[in-house]
Amino acid sequence: MREMTLTGRCKYVWFHVSNEGSAAGKQIWGARQRNMGKFAGVADYIFLGNTNLALEMKDGKKPLQPSQKDFQSWCKSCEVHFKTAHSLEEAVEIVESMKITLP
Repeated sequence: MREMTLTGRCKYVWFHVSNEGSAAGKQIWGARQRNMGKFAGVADYIFLGNTNLALEMKDGKKPLQPSQKDFQSWCKSCEVHFKTAHSLEEAVEIVESMKITLP
C-alpha cells in the first residue's frame, strides 16, 4: 500500500462529505453532525489542489436541491468549480477533464 502525504507526493487531496444519516436516532445524529460543522447543500466530493472542485452526485436526473444551489452559488463566488454528475462515468469524465490527478 502506498503512503499518501500532503507534501510532495500528492497534487490533490479529495474526500467524501458524509451527509447521510440513519432514520433511527436521526435527530440526535443530525445535531451531532451540525455540531461538527455539517451544513446542508455541501457537495458529495471535494477536490483540493491546483484546481478546486466540488462534485455533486445526483441519482438519475434529479435536480439540485435549494441548499445545493446555494452551495453552488457560494462556490462560484469563491472561484471554486462546482459540477454535477449523474453517473460514475460522468464523474470520472469531469475529474479527468479538469486535469485532476489522483495518487
